[in-house]
Amino acid sequence: MRKLVYILNIALAFGFVACDRTGVDDPQGEEGGVISLVPQTVETRALINNVTDLRYYTLKVWDIWTGQTDPYIDNTLVYSSGSWQYGTTPASPYLWKSGTHKFYGYIDGTGTYDPSAKTLSVSKSLAASANEKDVLYSEVFSSTAADWMATKTPETPVPLHFKHLLSSIGIVVKNCTEGSVTLNSVSTVIPNKGSATVDFSGNQSEVEYGSVTADETTPFIPSENPIANVALPSQGFVDVLAKKVFTTGTADIDTSYFVIWPQTIDTLKIKVKYTITDGTDVVVYDKTVKVPNIEWVAGNKYTYTLNISATDILLTFVVQPWDSGEAGGIDTKNSSISMTNVTWMNTKVKLTENGEETNTVNIGGYSVNMYYHPYVQTGGQWVQYTANNGYFPAQGHFTISYPLNGKYKIGLIPAYGETEVDPLQYAIYIYDTSTGQWNTHNQTNQTDGETITDKTVYFQVRATGKDAASHKAQINIWIKSGDGEWVSAYSEIRSNYALVIPAR
Repeated sequence: MRKLVYILNIALAFGFVACDRTGVDDPQGEEGGVISLVPQTVETRALINNVTDLRYYTLKVWDIWTGQTDPYIDNTLVYSSGSWQYGTTPASPYLWKSGTHKFYGYIDGTGTYDPSAKTLSVSKSLAASANEKDVLYSEVFSSTAADWMATKTPETPVPLHFKHLLSSIGIVVKNCTEGSVTLNSVSTVIPNKGSATVDFSGNQSEVEYGSVTADETTPFIPSENPIANVALPSQGFVDVLAKKVFTTGTADIDTSYFVIWPQTIDTLKIKVKYTITDGTDVVVYDKTVKVPNIEWVAGNKYTYTLNISATDILLTFVVQPWDSGEAGGIDTKNSSISMTNVTWMNTKVKLTENGEETNTVNIGGYSVNMYYHPYVQTGGQWVQYTANNGYFPAQGHFTISYPLNGKYKIGLIPAYGETEVDPLQYAIYIYDTSTGQWNTHNQTNQTDGETITDKTVYFQVRATGKDAASHKAQINIWIKSGDGEWVSAYSEIRSNYALVIPAR
């Protein structure tokens, strides 16, 4: 078990998908251990739908350490080669030091940072454009080295929980008549010029918003109305902000959302002009719809649908979190499962005592080989592996960022090219970081599952040694939120390597 924990520490320390088992110190006490950072989203996920989407952004990260005046970490975080890494390689590794470390970050380039006040200022006019990006900032995470190492390995990545500074809206006009409608124009003035300051100086991130006004020079919707004389069939609709026409589909699913400043809405009106032709009768309607008073809250999206009937236009609107942190049913079409890629951890072995070094993870072959009685390096010597029925286990890890509550379970499905799997040939174990023990995962009936936490899940798939034949399988992960049904997260796993038990 000591050796397995050792492998786990190495993989975390360097953030590699596959790495050699080169030794590093596992310091005890209040100093040592390389600091690594991993972004996570919490409560809402917004237009950046999950942690995976954050991989396309550069994150600015800080560590304010009590041992010095200047920031201890002043760097960026980028996703490269399968892991989060510092954008600039430091002259020496960032190590845990005695005293308090305070970590926080935000999407790089989204505002002006004041290092003395430790504040991020954002001020801009937002447009209904795909070029406008969501603004994310993290909670402050503070810990002393002693407290961190009391419950974690020193190299366990520090989680940065991100929140959203902005709200978002979508506007739809739908033809609910039985015939065709010509939508002549849609116009509205939405306050879009605002500002906010994120204060990281305390024990938690504090946000203060400024006033929001309509920018006449750079309006949210240009005065040149892009929606002009559009023919809408029955049940067809227009996504006003995205300038898209849908003859079929569902408005609350197909609508695009654009970021807007959080604000209180009390005078917003939408003007709609449309024409209905009934036989030889042509009637032009010019309607003004008052949007109900409401507060647009950061992290929520607001869908406004204007339904054209035969004689009137009715407004319906839906308010929902970009993704709620509360337990509830999972709706996969709205991407309500978010988890990191499953990362398989590599170990170099020898198939014979004096043979060539071989990787357990075959990246090109998309497989993890569970070799029988391989030789592994222990204490500088190659020793034959005899634990776990003599088969070296496949070991990996992942993190579930949404839902925040519920259960997960790991099971086996046929590998690519296979039609069946014998589950009796495999056993799945989950690592308990609090006890340092590997515990059997309930893979037989999988009725209960494991509790979802914000911690990284480390697991092993072991060969049971039932026979000497070759077997192949791959894992799948199912997630259940609240009292809902088990939902497959197969599309989120992405690293579906074949788990190969070679014949012996």
